[in-house]
Amino acid sequence: MELLQLKYLCTAARLENFSRAAKHHSIPQSAISKTIAQLERELGVQLFIRNGNRVSLSDSGKKFCREVQTALNILNDAALHVRADGTALHGEIRLLVEEHTSEVFRNVTEFQREFPNVSFSILTQTKGTGMFDYDLRISATGRVGDHLAMHPLRDAEVMLLCPSTHTLTKWNRVPPSALADEKLLILSKDSPAYTAASTYLSRTGISLPVVMECGDPRALCDFVGAGMGIAFVSGISEKDAAESGVQLLPLQDAPIRYQTALSYRRTLSPAAEAFCTSLLARLGKQ
Repeated sequence: MELLQLKYLCTAARLENFSRAAKHHSIPQSAISKTIAQLERELGVQLFIRNGNRVSLSDSGKKFCREVQTALNILNDAALHVRADGTALHGEIRLLVEEHTSEVFRNVTEFQREFPNVSFSILTQTKGTGMFDYDLRISATGRVGDHLAMHPLRDAEVMLLCPSTHTLTKWNRVPPSALADEKLLILSKDSPAYTAASTYLSRTGISLPVVMECGDPRALCDFVGAGMGIAFVSGISEKDAAESGVQLLPLQDAPIRYQTALSYRRTLSPAAEAFCTSLLARLGKQ
């Protein structure tokens, strides 16, 4: 079992396609297929389930790939620490940003201005992420794996997002009854803001039709500003809302809140560790 074979395995698992994995490593597809078949024979288990051009990890494959990825991360971090001795920060930082997107993106911009040799790979939703292996995740508080640590951040309040010209803006706090005829735009059906808002509305017997699912918070603001519907959101600043022609409004009755957290790998590269520190300094403030 060689290191390069394990890298091929993790790439194929992340991309869920042998052809794309081969292209990523600039090798023939046959080399990827041969490598996976050899690993399966050596381990005596089926690692991938084949379905046409698409492949997905079996249960045994998920367990094995998870441990392999952890080992590769440790090796990669060791190399980065050695290279970082006496030199400027560099390398890639992988972020999964589901909460506080505006503040996190601003922090990324400021960090890259100070450390131009650091690059970022950023996802804003878990849906379709496959084997995306993140260094830092900003999300609603949830279960954390054994190889991760977690730092609580703050309570997030769910707000109503609507066009600045909407009649709902007349309310200091919007009552549920005022939403009865509205259409709803959401980031995703798994987002904490949508889940919390659905629970809030169900108590009043109100059900709003979902007309669009948009995974990008900034695009969601633009769609709401265009009059396509309203949205329940958290972590969007008033400044960003105003730039899209939308307004954030609090809801009547008890505010809808949930806890957010920063989870991160216990062993981080120097660049990721420095960014984690700067992120906590920003997001740790109420």
